[in-house]
Parts: sequence; structure tokens; C-alpha cells
Amino acid sequence: MEFDTQQEEKELAGINTELEQIQTSLEQDFVSYALANTTPEDEELFFDNREQFYKKLLNMQNAFFEEKIRSKEARAGELQESIQSKKTLGEIEQAKEEFLKANPDANIQEIMEFFLEDTTNKQKQELESLPPLDFFNKVYELFKQSKGQEDSKEEELPPKLEGVSGSIQDGGGDNNPLNRY
Repeated sequence: MEFDTQQEEKELAGINTELEQIQTSLEQDFVSYALANTTPEDEELFFDNREQFYKKLLNMQNAFFEEKIRSKEARAGELQESIQSKKTLGEIEQAKEEFLKANPDANIQEIMEFFLEDTTNKQKQELESLPPLDFFNKVYELFKQSKGQEDSKEEELPPKLEGVSGSIQDGGGDNNPLNRY
């Protein structure tokens, strides 16, 4: 995945400049737009039904803003989100590479599976709030701790005992209460 944001930053700068220019000449531009889009029927409304005329003028103004400003503001917002997302992903990728250099024996897929499947929601929130490199280090630390606990649990279990209990008639003295009567 490409994390270069130069092209989007240039486009965003261009849109921001264009928006500034539009805002400085907004009133004059709208007057020209309104004159060009006013029909003879609209002019008759001015004399016959001023309320309808002003409603029509406001609708025209909204259409003008939509055409000239809102679409550009929406595009600027999309670009800002994309730039931020790419920068964040780039930082995460860089942190992952640093982590793997420091921990070459680490399996990043196992660590991420552990993070997704074996951590609580509270742990996930705490870990996700860390800077990327600290995130990887802390998840790896928890991963190693959990693996160590699993290994030690297997070692601590007593050996499985197998045997046959004797019956009362044999004098084996079965102490199992279910077999007494």
C-alpha cells in the first residue's frame, strides 16, 4: 500500500485556495449567478408574489452554494481524511518494521491474532491508545506472558492416575460413596 500523500496535499492546497477566492467574491458571484438564472416568470413573481420570489431566490442561493462551495468542502474533507489515514498507516507500518527488526523471532500474525482473539475489550482500548511501536511491544509482551502461562500450566498438572478400585466383597475398601450401597 502506498503511503505517499504529496499528490493529495497539492490537491487539498488548491481546493483551499479556490475556496478562499470564492468566499472573497461570493456575493458578487452570486449576483451574477442569480441574474443569469432568473427567468421572466421569476421576475413576475417579484411583483405578484414576493414571498414565492424570495423563496425561489433562496433556493437559487442554496444551489449556488452547493455548486460552488459544498462540493469543494466535501472534497477537501475527503482529502484530509485520506491524508491522515495514509500517514497513520505509514506510521503503523514503520513501527511494525522497527518492531520486527528488534524482535526478529516474533510472528506478527500470531501476535495480531492474539490481540484480536485473546485480549479483553478493555485491554484492546488501552493498547490501541498507545503509539504504534509501544502497541506492538506491549502486545508482544502480553503474548509471551500468555504463552509462558500456557506452558507452565501444562507442566504443573499432576500426572493422570489410572487404577481400579476394589469392591467391598474383595475387601478392597472402596471409599467411593456411590459404590457403598
